[in-house]
Amino acid sequence: MTNKLVSPKGIARYPWLSKPDTKFDDLGAYKVDLVLSKEDAKPYLDKVMAIFKQEAGPKAKPVNKAWFEELDDDGNATGNVVLRFKNQLKPNWMERKPVLKGPDPKQVLNVDVGGGSLIRVAGPVYIWQNAKGHGIGLQMEAVQVLDLKVYEPKTQADDFFEVEEGFELEIESNEAEVLPAKGEDEDLF
Repeated sequence: MTNKLVSPKGIARYPWLSKPDTKFDDLGAYKVDLVLSKEDAKPYLDKVMAIFKQEAGPKAKPVNKAWFEELDDDGNATGNVVLRFKNQLKPNWMERKPVLKGPDPKQVLNVDVGGGSLIRVAGPVYIWQNAKGHGIGLQMEAVQVLDLKVYEPKTQADDFFEVEEGFELEIESNEAEVLPAKGEDEDLF
């Protein structure tokens, strides 16, 4: 059984796909939370658990999983599951940046994917072990962006100013740049 899977379509939350998040680690991590309904997540999670049982043993139970039930602000279940994909960067390791693909998997994108984008994630299921037991990690090789919401950072300075009369500046579009495909990841989608 292969340990590489393609997730169902879901909504990206807190995506760090173009550059690593270095807030808690100097080397950083590429990561994204994928929000989808329990019904959509179930077939994928069944495959993840089959890989876990094959590698950790049929009676093993994960001490740590890479998914959780989404709760609203009042602590009530929303009916969604959040899959947490993460490529942790380590010293002297190869670059682990996921390849960003467009709706046509031959398109390679160079864009900051924003929260709210509709995506699918392809990559390995990583089973690890420590003194407490076995755990499950979800990693990324490629992300297919089906509906792009471009990340536009808001700064504190945005709240200080009002629109005034003055010159107008033409701003280039934030459209995704499509790069030629390298061909090696075409079979993931």
